[in-house]
Amino acid sequence: MRLNVLAPVMLGGSLFACGGSNGSNGNGSVNGNGNDAPPDDPTEVGSQIEIRNATLPLQEDFSAVDTEGFFSADYKALNTPAVNIIVDADGNEIELVDPHPSFYYPTCCFWEEDPETGELTGHVDPEFSQSWKLSGGHLALIDGARMSIGQTLSDLTDENANDRKSDTSDRVERGDAELESWGELDLSQPYRVSFCINDNGPWGKGFSNLELYVDNNSDGREADSLWGTASVLLREEIGTFQAGHRVVVEVPGNAYMLGNDGEPAGDTIAVIPSLDGDDRPVGSQSSFLQLRVSSGGYAIINDLVIDYQSEPVEFGDCEAIPDYVDPPNSKVYPVE
Repeated sequence: MRLNVLAPVMLGGSLFACGGSNGSNGNGSVNGNGNDAPPDDPTEVGSQIEIRNATLPLQEDFSAVDTEGFFSADYKALNTPAVNIIVDADGNEIELVDPHPSFYYPTCCFWEEDPETGELTGHVDPEFSQSWKLSGGHLALIDGARMSIGQTLSDLTDENANDRKSDTSDRVERGDAELESWGELDLSQPYRVSFCINDNGPWGKGFSNLELYVDNNSDGREADSLWGTASVLLREEIGTFQAGHRVVVEVPGNAYMLGNDGEPAGDTIAVIPSLDGDDRPVGSQSSFLQLRVSSGGYAIINDLVIDYQSEPVEFGDCEAIPDYVDPPNSKVYPVE
């Protein structure tokens, strides 16, 4: 026996290098694993829990008092219940409990681990929590910080993992169930993800990217995710972005910077193709997003918006805030 409930919509809750995107097949479309065409409709498999969708458009103003509060269910909880009873292949009932049922979830290094057992203590790690800083309606993603948006806990993840929500590429294969996604965002029609860049740059020395994923939160494991390499919607060097401008990622469509005059600023950053060339976006009725700054850089953002291209939200102005964080000195290498 197997629970197989499709996600109902519930009112509640709030690239790659230039000219291309991961998973492109050369004709303006992408496929689910980078090589083979995806199934006709992988979302019809559904989920073993009853996912309750968030309402779109979603606009986040980062008004939480601090970072720990931002990543809590008290600030913004998932609509999907934290406790679910599922039935395994043998007909046994299993209680699936999400210990952190927050809509925004830190997927790397935020939680403290017991030094002897390696298990999560439930407390914030004072060292790694410095990868995030939130105050005054702005969020700093610093030197390897990554977070998921609208990700629920799925029984398809490894039940023996230290943090079952931190790596959704390493999934338990269970027949057609491996084709599922498990988030509260209905991204089954063309959508946009956008946010203001208040400041950005290197953190110490090194190379860093600003990255956006759908139904995947694991860098380097794209081929194991639901959409294959197409799950990487944006991956661009942090210095490409201009403070005081908005990053807009259209799926399918283009990724570009938008000025306060409402006009694109600079060249197209990346192209995000459709699935199989039929305007179908990379996403499902139960998707989640992952926002990441890789090690060696930082980005200060605010006014996050997730909306449908058919019902666009009117954006406010973006501001540059060069003194929000104090990055360590970067070694500048001469160009030969």
